[in-house]
Amino acid sequence: MNAALKEVMRDTLSTLADDCFDQFKHRLRDHGQVKWGKLHKATRDETVDLMVEAYSSSKCGGIMAAMLEKIDQKELATKLKEDLANLGGQSSNPLQSGGGGGVNVNVSAHSGGMVNAPSMSGCTVNGPLNFYGGVPNAQQGGDEGQKGREKNQEEKNKGKGVPGPGQDQGQTNLNFFNKHKATLEKRMPILSNVLNQLEAGNVLDAEERETVEAEQISVKRNRALIVMLDRKGEKAQEKFYQILKKTDPHLVEDLES
Repeated sequence: MNAALKEVMRDTLSTLADDCFDQFKHRLRDHGQVKWGKLHKATRDETVDLMVEAYSSSKCGGIMAAMLEKIDQKELATKLKEDLANLGGQSSNPLQSGGGGGVNVNVSAHSGGMVNAPSMSGCTVNGPLNFYGGVPNAQQGGDEGQKGREKNQEEKNKGKGVPGPGQDQGQTNLNFFNKHKATLEKRMPILSNVLNQLEAGNVLDAEERETVEAEQISVKRNRALIVMLDRKGEKAQEKFYQILKKTDPHLVEDLES
């Protein structure tokens, strides 16, 4: 268990840039369990060893996810939580205090952004808030706001030279896949929705999907999918692009900007 856990944690830290890794270590120091004398010059592998020593094996992965969220590495934290869930035995909320005190969570998103959050009850919410998926809006004018965001995106696309509805986007979409393969390996979200649609669209068969899902670490799952799509050619890559636009439009927009 410890060996697999360490591999997941090391793989996670390996994707951090050096400046982000320094921020991570400062946040970990502030948490109080790992001595700065050992931590400040520690490599990524050594940092993982220090965390496993300082925290129980059932908590250290969750602590790492919490520290990543504190340095605004939320996508990486989400992937780590998915990997930990596949391993089993990890606390999903290691920073929550006992005695019914609950946990304070600060959640923010840019205009038009979305945040995946757990079920909430007994909460105090400051500021305007939209809930989707059948939960009533806390802010009125949701449809109008969405239309406004779509119009703003159209204006941005014009300024960037992005092809309009009447133009051939096939080459643009192919360039997206080829240009961003390395980034997609690290940043693609939880793959279940993408894989469902790729299988439904006959891009992947059941055996290929199982091959991707057999990888325990999210980066390796992403890499396995990218390699398959690379081999399958332009039609498969075009379908993947369209599916990704639906399942994670903010990632696509960020990479295309």
